[in-house]
Amino acid sequence: MTDKALATKLADELIYVINNLFGMYITSCVGLEMYSQKLREFIPEKDLDNRFHAGRGNPKLGTAKTNYSTTGRIGIALAERDGVHQNLLACAFLIFLYTYWDTEFRVKYEAALGLKKNGIALDEFGDLRNIRHAVIHNKGILDRDMKVFTSFKVGEELHLIQQVMEDMLHSILDAVCKMHLDQTGEKLHSRDVVFMNP
Repeated sequence: MTDKALATKLADELIYVINNLFGMYITSCVGLEMYSQKLREFIPEKDLDNRFHAGRGNPKLGTAKTNYSTTGRIGIALAERDGVHQNLLACAFLIFLYTYWDTEFRVKYEAALGLKKNGIALDEFGDLRNIRHAVIHNKGILDRDMKVFTSFKVGEELHLIQQVMEDMLHSILDAVCKMHLDQTGEKLHSRDVVFMNP
């Protein structure tokens, strides 16, 4: 027995999850870039190699707790556009998205359509699985061939710049919409609403 309405609801939810995750990623990237710019503006050149600390409490009262410490120069470099911190955010975003797909969405979607376990597969999410494996188990070095996101090569460290992330996002959205159309014969309208595509 199949429940196309439930499958559509689940696919719409996946689109909204992708939208919210990517919104968080972009907002965080903008925040990092602003942080990098503010450090440039407020730390004099002569002090860029001094350590600064971020945390809670007042150091003058002995209540300070450091959560993060670096030099100004390193802090600026880490937070720049397409820098280390944005790469970490991108990796976290993609790992979360793959995990949601694999453990939440796919299980329920397959059940709604009466498909066997792992009855649906998208190469885009297979590539996200490879990215997850590289980040978690191989220090960010890709060790498996990619099928869709082929600009990433085996043996190379992952560097997920914003333009690549945007391209990956739209490829994933296209694949989810095509999968749903193939499985149900119905178009997903949530993508048009969320991403304003004609």
